[in-house]
Amino acid sequence: MLIDDVIGPYRIVSKLGEGGMGAVYRGRDTKLDRDVAIKVLPEAFAHDAERVARFTREAKVLASLNHPHIAGIYGLETGPALPGLPAPPAFIVMELVEGLTLEELIAGSRLSALGSGKAQRDNGPGLQPEARSPKPDRARTQGLPLDEALPIAKQIAEALEAAHEQGIIHRDLKPANIKVRGDGMVKVLDFGLAKAIERAGGAGAEAGVYRPDRPDRPGLTSPTITSPAMLTGAGMILGTAAYMSPEQAKGRTVDRRADVWAFGCVLFEMLTGTRAFEGEGISETLARVLEREPDWSRLPSTLSPALRTYLERCLQKDPRQRIRDIGDVRLALEGAFETAASPATPTTTASSRGRLPWMAALAVAAALIAALTVPALRHLREAPPPAPPEMRVEIATPATDQPLQFALSPDGRSLVFVASGDGASRLWLRPLDQTEARPLGGTEGATSPFWSPDSRAIGFFAAGKLLRIDVAGGAPQVLATANGSPLSGSWSADGTILFGPQVGSLWRVTAAGGEPVAATRVDLPRQVTHRFPQFLPDGQHFLFYTQGTPEATGIYLGSLEGGAPTRLTAADSGAAFLPPDWVAFVRQGTLVARRLELARAVLTGDPVTLADRVGVDTLARGGFAVSDAGLVAYRAGGSASRQLTWFDRTGKAVGVAGEPDANDLQQPELSPNGGRVAMRRTVQGNTDIWLLDLVRGGMTRLTFDAAGDLYPAWSPDGMRIAFMSSRT
Repeated sequence: MLIDDVIGPYRIVSKLGEGGMGAVYRGRDTKLDRDVAIKVLPEAFAHDAERVARFTREAKVLASLNHPHIAGIYGLETGPALPGLPAPPAFIVMELVEGLTLEELIAGSRLSALGSGKAQRDNGPGLQPEARSPKPDRARTQGLPLDEALPIAKQIAEALEAAHEQGIIHRDLKPANIKVRGDGMVKVLDFGLAKAIERAGGAGAEAGVYRPDRPDRPGLTSPTITSPAMLTGAGMILGTAAYMSPEQAKGRTVDRRADVWAFGCVLFEMLTGTRAFEGEGISETLARVLEREPDWSRLPSTLSPALRTYLERCLQKDPRQRIRDIGDVRLALEGAFETAASPATPTTTASSRGRLPWMAALAVAAALIAALTVPALRHLREAPPPAPPEMRVEIATPATDQPLQFALSPDGRSLVFVASGDGASRLWLRPLDQTEARPLGGTEGATSPFWSPDSRAIGFFAAGKLLRIDVAGGAPQVLATANGSPLSGSWSADGTILFGPQVGSLWRVTAAGGEPVAATRVDLPRQVTHRFPQFLPDGQHFLFYTQGTPEATGIYLGSLEGGAPTRLTAADSGAAFLPPDWVAFVRQGTLVARRLELARAVLTGDPVTLADRVGVDTLARGGFAVSDAGLVAYRAGGSASRQLTWFDRTGKAVGVAGEPDANDLQQPELSPNGGRVAMRRTVQGNTDIWLLDLVRGGMTRLTFDAAGDLYPAWSPDGMRIAFMSSRT
């Protein structure tokens, strides 16, 4: 393409750069009288029908990303069609972003020089190292000042967060793909294109997916970073080596945690002036990614302990230990967690991050032989003494298919849980000063145990009944009929029991037994159910969880005296009251606590982390329990996560698809060609249809309505999906 060429309404002004994804030109939109960036695709992609279809779909998704920190796509123009083939995309029209790349800033440019209007270049994946901008002098560069680096990092995190909420992963985040305008505005470039064009040939490489037709090839192929001359071969364009996550470098399926890793690499480079992982060539760089740690000593001494901890968690090699949500990193950049870290005591391990000063944490691992954690807590004072050394105690439980059903006694001396051991599922009691648990006779089929306020009796549900059993011994006593698959209960000091069904309102009954009466009223259609009640110490107010539309889902404060309940916060689980004035709940896999001002019916202050990777089931039952004595027990390890798994015709598990998912993932339906899975997935209370790409990896949200969308079914040609919805 030549200068002054005209394609459609666009006139070519100058060439900005060229990389593996094609050439980029500055163009002039003669209709709208504005400058644009025009990316012309390589001819090798033009008539690959599968590649054209994928690229077109991806461009449409990216066009829906309307965010101030993501460079926008204006149009996807097509070229001439060949006989028997659809018209291929010829070029993409994008927002032209003036300014310097972050790579240039790190190399020593000052923000005051950003108005120079340097050309926008394309440093996309596949560009040869010598074609990229020159490496800065790492010996002289000390990184950007904190007051410049952190605002830039926050804008990058906001862009990633917006994309991740739409199910889009960048997969090639790096300083060369980030522009900083003269006014300080950050724009992330080439968003999602690496995801859309990840394989150079038509039938060459596979990445991170088990193929049932090829049991000898699990799909964990080595990544190849191709040059422009190799784009017609069978290489895979997976990103830039210095910013690849370990799982990406191994060719495995990646999710948004790969972007979190790349963001950590970018932030480290901004703060230090050096790359977190860099070798003489691609192979050595990938080896450092897989085997070495960054030189943490290069971080500026003025970086807060909280931010340092979050940066370390971004660069955990095991994705299960890495921060899952870039939104948490954004909050850290805004200073949301500074109160959780002591400036006088630098954080040295991820496990000690953001703990309440009066908590000695105990970890729980969930497996067939499950384990529970019981952290010992001290009451929080206005001026707390130095925190004691952190302790972790594991409590092994017999085998259970209900790992999140357990409760601590109010006096903090005993734990009751549901387990089967070698027989039927029942209640088990474990005094914390003993080493063995014992089953409670007559509790076969019991679910959802909860304690009396004096720690002498246990309430539970079985066969549609609410029952109680004394810890000292004796047969269970039926208190009331409890229809609707009850999920939880709470027992107040004045002898009132609240319990919640799977669907519907909360009910109340006296501890002596009787006919239950409604304690709350579900606000249809905004709300579907009230669950997991928890009495406050006054015996009148109680917390409970509501599931419904996104704006209605969350933790509420109610009263036995009646009146409209007050929504306190959005959450992924029910809540528990932690003396003297804290409310604990799970948010994005982390158990956190916030202060409750009962008189104002509000939660105040920043969330304080109690434990990481705490399980939540599909009904929003949190895998934790608290006691009046200041103990917390929790089931760690994301035990409620679900993993799509391939089985052969003998019933043998032979591989997995995608990553473990802690969201409500159900109703998977394989596409006719076996390349994708449609499923129901609930994220932050909203149920939609999502697609998992078994070839490229990654999840894409298909429906966006606030109503519930479920039960997907593919059309025979695999081009449409029918589903059931509660929308009008």
